[in-house]
Amino acid sequence: MKIKHILSALVLLAATGAQAQKLSIDSKYIKVGVVVAGSGVDEAAFADDPNIRYLGETELPFELTTDRKSERSETAMQAVARRLTEAGLGKQTLDMLLHRDAAGLHIDRLYDEALGNTTIEEISEASFDVSAETKDVLKREIARQLLKNNFIVLTSSNKKGTKWWWHVFHVDIDDRIIDQAFNTWNDPARYDQIEVPVTYRGSGKIKGDMRQALSGEMKTPAIAGGVPLLAAAVAVGKTLRPYNLIQEIAKEVPEFAVRGPVVTRRPFVARTGAKQGVRSGDLLYVYRAFLGKDSVMYSKKICSVRATEVGPDSVRLYTVSGRMASNKLGDIAVYRGRHRWAFSTLWQGSFGSDARHGARLLWERRFGGFSPKGRSHYFLLGLDVNAFKSDPRGVWFDNDDQDVQPKLMSGGINLGYGIGWHFLGRLELMPYALVGAQLAGLTKSNMQYWDFKEEDWANFPGGMAGLTPFFTGHAGLRLNVNLWYPVQLTVGADYNCNIPLNKNNEAAYDNHELNRLNFYAGLRFNL
Repeated sequence: MKIKHILSALVLLAATGAQAQKLSIDSKYIKVGVVVAGSGVDEAAFADDPNIRYLGETELPFELTTDRKSERSETAMQAVARRLTEAGLGKQTLDMLLHRDAAGLHIDRLYDEALGNTTIEEISEASFDVSAETKDVLKREIARQLLKNNFIVLTSSNKKGTKWWWHVFHVDIDDRIIDQAFNTWNDPARYDQIEVPVTYRGSGKIKGDMRQALSGEMKTPAIAGGVPLLAAAVAVGKTLRPYNLIQEIAKEVPEFAVRGPVVTRRPFVARTGAKQGVRSGDLLYVYRAFLGKDSVMYSKKICSVRATEVGPDSVRLYTVSGRMASNKLGDIAVYRGRHRWAFSTLWQGSFGSDARHGARLLWERRFGGFSPKGRSHYFLLGLDVNAFKSDPRGVWFDNDDQDVQPKLMSGGINLGYGIGWHFLGRLELMPYALVGAQLAGLTKSNMQYWDFKEEDWANFPGGMAGLTPFFTGHAGLRLNVNLWYPVQLTVGADYNCNIPLNKNNEAAYDNHELNRLNFYAGLRFNL
């Protein structure tokens, strides 16, 4: 049985760790190119995001209605991707990137954009190319990366227009297509023969009733000009802001992740903020570019951080796991989400001649902000179960006058508050207090016991009548230590106080010391 429990814990640990690593993003700070197809998504949804290059809007060559779930399936969206390819939307995106007009193709604006998307490592590597100036090398290489990182975003609805979904497709511009474009630069007829495929990447639901938003009947004065779909007040009275859509897309398409470069180390600041939906206490990952053995750049997460002071375009960060980030190495802070819940599974017990052991399940909800000194606040909900050791012989007797050794068991629920202080990038110290209620009773019922007050034998009731309610309180201290964040080892101790709410069954607890020092150890999973 113990082996089964150990294996279950290992599986849960591995699953949590895998979830922690699920989001991956190239620390290379390449902006995402976006083309909007069809109506419903306004330019302001993407044009104001510093991580996105809004390339323009194009007509959707067909109406997309998705009433049934099968019409929104991956297979159905792959069919839509083929229709977009056949309609030439991939090729239109290439035209937008190369700024095609009546005079032909233009590269200057793309080159200027390329110089703004370089890392220190790339500048250093390019400087070793003696065949050309550093800027020329960078313009050519980074321009290729910009050409490869572009997407088409469109929306669909049911026939009534009461439900809406977003869909993202990648424009598959690769080195072969780029070479074709450069080789046919001065030959428009050959250039127009280039075919650019489009592939499906992800979909999601847009919450709320968008009929009024799409018709323009709903006003959105909070954002200049209004955003017909994305900044409209929805039926529940909330405002769906542009960054909400981008954050939702990023869950399926990591290239859209809200992110910003680390700009200073002391204080620890990154260039992203409230305009992109970041709030105090939010979790971010910091990525760094490394040069592999095969001379290919790759990215790796180096630390997990929490947002503290959030401005419109910048955010101060606090390291909760991993190494120190650096502005000199081109590190990128990537938004991970709210992530304000934690769950702990704990062994609890006390020692001595009247030992007690049990378990506690604890849910934690971080609320409020996260201070620059690493302080955060928690709402706590705990479920406890405890068992005292068997009562001594000669105290309890059954109806047949045979010696038995019943146990006192208890189970309870507690609510409370904790305040956590993070330090050293891997530890969190949390004093806390809990109050609640519990029920206690014996593992055997219908017992006879010696009533010292009456100096006679008495019957202890069984079933619910034998349960004694208590008011409980706990005050203690926990230490959370990173194992593989978001998984932590948690240990602690508290002192509890139990007050019986009636005196009917004093025999159930008189033989034990209910108020005592308790110790805890277990795993904490930050969700």
